[in-house]
Order: sequence, then C-alpha cells, then structure tokens
Amino acid sequence: MVDVVDGGNATSTFTDTLDGGNAFTIFGPGLVPVPSMDPVPHVEITLDTVVPGTVTATLYRIQDDRTMRVRGLVNVPAAGGFGGIDTEPPLQQTVSYRAEYFDANGVSLGFGETSDTYVDYAGTVIHQPIDPSRGVSVLLAQGAAKTLTRPFEGEVIKPIGRSVPVYIGTGRSGLEDINVDCVTFTAEDAARMSSVFGGYDGDEQLPVVCFRSSLPTGLPAVLFMVVPKPAAEPYAYSGGEEAVMWRLSGQEVAPPVEGIVRPLLAYSSLENAYSTYADIEGAYLTYLDAETDFDLAGA
Repeated sequence: MVDVVDGGNATSTFTDTLDGGNAFTIFGPGLVPVPSMDPVPHVEITLDTVVPGTVTATLYRIQDDRTMRVRGLVNVPAAGGFGGIDTEPPLQQTVSYRAEYFDANGVSLGFGETSDTYVDYAGTVIHQPIDPSRGVSVLLAQGAAKTLTRPFEGEVIKPIGRSVPVYIGTGRSGLEDINVDCVTFTAEDAARMSSVFGGYDGDEQLPVVCFRSSLPTGLPAVLFMVVPKPAAEPYAYSGGEEAVMWRLSGQEVAPPVEGIVRPLLAYSSLENAYSTYADIEGAYLTYLDAETDFDLAGA
C-alpha cells in the first residue's frame, strides 16, 4: 500500500483528478453494512489511505441521482485516515460512498475511488437525525404515502398587451402533504417513537425525522420530513393494549446540518471500555484503529 501511495510502484492506477500525473490511487472506503436496529440500520466506514497533503475530508453518499454529505463526516480531521458511522443509508438499495480531500487551506485535492454496499434490512425505520440512538422500526399503515405531491412554486400573471398569461416560477419544491401513518406494537417501541420527537425541558428534539423503508412507497430512499404535529392514538385492531397508531404528516425538507450529530462511537466509549488511558494506548496501534473500533459503539 505504501508503494501505491508514494509513487514507488509506477504500475498503480493513474488518477489525474487527484495527483496531476504522479500515478497513485486513493482507494474507496471500506464499508461494513449493519442491517439491524443497533440502534438503526447503518454502515461502518473506514478510509485508511488519503491524498498526500490531506488535512480534512468530507464523505459523500450517492444513491440514485442524489448526493448527500454523510452526517458526522463533514470536514473531519483526516491526515492519517478517518472513519465513522453512517446512520442514514437507504434500505435494500445499492448505495455508493466516496471521499473528497482538502489541504490546510481548505482547497480540494480531489476525490478518492467509490465503494458500494447494500443494507439488507426489510422494514421501515424512523429516527432522529441529530441523535440516531432515538429510532424505531414501525409498520406502515394502509394508505401511507398514497398520494405524493411535488408542486411547482410560481404564479401566472397577465402582462399588459399579452392575451395569454405568463407563468413565472422557481421550479418544483420537495414533497408536500406527506402521510406516513404507522403502528408500533409494544410499549417499548411506542416509547422509542416518542423519544424521536423528544420530551419536555432538557429533552427537546427537532421535528425533522429521517424516514427509510424497504417498501416501494415511492418516497425518496432517504427522506427528511418535518412533522409539526405528531399524534398518537390507540390502535383498535391490535388485539392488545400496547399498540399505537402514529399519525405523522408533514413535508420534505433539507436534512439538518450534516456536521451535527450525537456520535454512536465517541471518546467516552473508549473510556467506558478500558480502565486506564494506558490500556487504551496499548489496545491500538494508531488513532485510526481506535476511531474505527465500531464494536464499542454505544459503550
């Protein structure tokens, strides 16, 4: 790998967008899909080679015709490689990742190669983007996402001297009047759904949620929607007393700022897993090894 990066082996792949002619390849990220509610379906990501001169990097997720920055992996220190967890990948669809590298002045050094993965989780998941530990798997109700509306924003005016009106607009907006009514069947899942929207003093959360489903709903594979008035009511057809119907209506919005997230793997995870700092230092050869010990996530 050293030979490939430093140019000592001229048989490596040429990537002119990165090196300007010095014959090296920055391979795509290593990806490990985790298709379980742990706490939500996610992808563990490791990039152990970077463009020479890299100081920071940003990771992008590419799915269908949409490119999004990966939450928590925006302008992160990356001189020796970097890694993290994407808690917003689509479900049962191929998704691609690639990184962009920047020097100390914030100037782009180009992109690395692209890697693909597939999160094989069947179902529907709703979670709080800023705090992905707040998530729940739900059953979509009949009629959910039945009508999808993306209106054009504009107006029709009639200029003086024109017999036919003129349309003036700014293009289409995101989806509006979205209905993703769903059901939770246990008291624990009902509490999880409540936590997505937060509680009272000291537990406020955004009304913006991340919605993903493996079902053919017609909605974007990764949908961010604002739900200004979430409502819960007993589910009369459950045969039990714990099932709850959640009335969730709203509209599509841009994701919350991608640099903000409560990380699943934090330094406190290492502190909780080891007795002393010496134990931490002895357990890993590099900072990247510690940063990507995803088995400790949530410790």
